[in-house]
Amino acid sequence: MKNFLKLYKKISRADFILILIIVVLSLGGILFPINKFIYNESNISSEEAREGKYFKIETENDVQYYPLDTENKEIKIEGPLGISTAEIQNGEIRMLDSPCPYNVCIETPPLSSVYGGLACLPNEIIITIEEF
Repeated sequence: MKNFLKLYKKISRADFILILIIVVLSLGGILFPINKFIYNESNISSEEAREGKYFKIETENDVQYYPLDTENKEIKIEGPLGISTAEIQNGEIRMLDSPCPYNVCIETPPLSSVYGGLACLPNEIIITIEEF
């Protein structure tokens, strides 16, 4: 108890307020978790998303999910440079076309594992596989 009183006397009012804010934010994150998944109605429902693996396509303004078992689908993804095209086929996704200057994303092998990623950095598009 004496050690606590010594510590209490050493911290300033700003330190106490900072500690209080950190504790409140930590408890708030536990008690009121924020749903980090934004579901596009045309893709999947929230119940379906909990059942398996999905391609997650992130842009500056949007997040879309597509099931891994989607059959031969071309997806248009809008980025700051223009529209990129990705293709889902046989459980893999790859970039077909992009307005970026060097087209590194097109040359990247298809993504089929949770341990990888596919990105078009100039057009600000990131594709990963999420497991729910």
